[in-house]
Amino acid sequence: MPLNYGEDELAMAGALRGSPVPLVRGKTVPIMVPANAEFVFEGWISPDDSTWLDEGPFGEYTGYYGGELSKKPTVQLTAITHHDNPILQGTLEGPAPNESDVLIGVGGAVALKVNLAKMGVPGIKDVWTRGRTFIAIVSLERHFYSGHARQVIDAALALNWGFKWIIVVDADIDVFNWEQVDWALSTRVQPHRDIVMADNRPRIEPRPVDQARMAHQPDKQPDVQDWHRRDDLPQGFHLVARRPSRPGNAGARSSPVG
Repeated sequence: MPLNYGEDELAMAGALRGSPVPLVRGKTVPIMVPANAEFVFEGWISPDDSTWLDEGPFGEYTGYYGGELSKKPTVQLTAITHHDNPILQGTLEGPAPNESDVLIGVGGAVALKVNLAKMGVPGIKDVWTRGRTFIAIVSLERHFYSGHARQVIDAALALNWGFKWIIVVDADIDVFNWEQVDWALSTRVQPHRDIVMADNRPRIEPRPVDQARMAHQPDKQPDVQDWHRRDDLPQGFHLVARRPSRPGNAGARSSPVG
């Protein structure tokens, strides 16, 4: 679950596990570390960037290379402690599905639902994120007022500028079931009316490179994303996939026969 700057990660970990995280003092650094960690790597990072080492580009979680070869803060190790027969945990990054995609999806969904409530947006039923949290699906208990769905979209964008797709659906759609979401998109969306585009959104993810533009930058590595071009910021698609309000049973769900 993403935390705000300054919030205590160990306190959050303790809240999730239902008890405080046991801590011990590091062997060579004056900080407390988890006592039951499989590994603890201790060290220092120099503020002198002339001592930093080159790093990148890396294969990133989107399945593309991201970042450029550049000097990064470098840890000078002073100690490594571990359990007997320790297990080094990690994730294999690349295109979904993978472990980190699932973990980030769960945490991102919880954070979005909690923060929408903190912002005072009413009627939020369920929230799910997928595609490394570039896609958010939000269901509403009911439509409280005109513009309610658009308020959800605007609030979500304010909370997480990494969203590329935000989909708002009715309470009868299970946001955790992509087939139901797909059905809502197929039958309840009029593109000219229900799709809202947000231009010039910031970008945080590596993506396939624009070969035409890169052809004019021969000094750049061909597989590395140029992250900072203001004139190449992406657009976001935000959809309202709700049933129309009509008299009688028009627009209501039908039941299968048999």
